[in-house]
Amino acid sequence: MSMGRPRVFEGPTTKVSVVVPTETARWLRVMAAEREVSVSELVDEWARKAKPEGIQPGPAVEAPLLGATEPKTGISSVPPMKTATICLSLYVERNSKFIRGKKKVWEEIETYHLPPFGMKRLREGEYELKIPYENDADLDEQVNELLSELARAADDRNCFLQECDAYEKDGERSW
Repeated sequence: MSMGRPRVFEGPTTKVSVVVPTETARWLRVMAAEREVSVSELVDEWARKAKPEGIQPGPAVEAPLLGATEPKTGISSVPPMKTATICLSLYVERNSKFIRGKKKVWEEIETYHLPPFGMKRLREGEYELKIPYENDADLDEQVNELLSELARAADDRNCFLQECDAYEKDGERSW
């Protein structure tokens, strides 16, 4: 599991900066988009539920941040997240007929890499993913990072992705 860069999740009055695995950050964005809340609200909710008994949180700082709604105009300075439906087709093959581990590659991919995107299995080797993104460059970066992680997972078990196609369900783009 790769550790990503520090992520900053901002809400109207809160700012959370944490270093989390890339998959976790993606999963948080997907969950927030599904619940139609901000990621910081989701993190705050989990923090309230996970708070140990007897420990009181420190004082909160109420300061409007980038992304807060302007009181005069009502216009947010951060555009809302869009969600792309991506169809992913994979075929894993061994590097040699003497290599074992193809099943473990599939298990790892289906357990760790695809669920943060709301994986829906269409048939063997084909999946539908919902990826939240801010702009086209962000979507390209996320899909390319996912494809490289999948290739790395196969390579770690002496296999390779013989076929790895990703395309937007209702669009023209493919990776």
